Amino acid sequence: MDNELTYDLFSELNVTIPTATVEFIKTFIENANKNNTWIWPSTTLPNTYLLNNELRKIDFGPVINDFFIDWAGTLTILKVPPNSYVPWHIDVILGRRCVINVPLTLYPNSVTLVTNAPVPDTNLCKDIEYNTFKMPYLMDKVYLLNSQKYHSVFNFDTDIRYVISFCSDKLNYQEACKYFRDKNIINRQW
Repeated sequence: MDNELTYDLFSELNVTIPTATVEFIKTFIENANKNNTWIWPSTTLPNTYLLNNELRKIDFGPVINDFFIDWAGTLTILKVPPNSYVPWHIDVILGRRCVINVPLTLYPNSVTLVTNAPVPDTNLCKDIEYNTFKMPYLMDKVYLLNSQKYHSVFNFDTDIRYVISFCSDKLNYQEACKYFRDKNIINRQW
């Protein structure tokens, strides 16, 4: 069993999303259909959205804007309802090999866990032991997640947890780390 931190689970990036953009997305969410898990109108163009059949561009700052252009990134807003969880999983959805997550607000009673061990069948609960690592998800921080490692989200808050999620299927986590390391913006890794 591997209980050691391998530094290939997630990274904190030294990137800031403009406040006006975060506020715009919060307003968009307030006005969106709250019953959908994937609520961002998808387009085939990077960092754009449709409003009243008009294509509009969003400024996520130079690093994320470049990521969209360089790696054909897409944008999703993930929603986890109050007092619920997303089971352990590896992202198999097309386009989610590399994931950058940004919390929209501080969620003190929500946690994202990542492990570098295979998650066993939960029906076999005898002598199961594996290390998990908690993603810090601090405000004004951007996180690169290795979505090919098992991860889970637990939201014990009374509010819906929203996370902006930028993703690409053009590169994996290690390639994304190199991309961001070459730009000298990885703060720390787990």
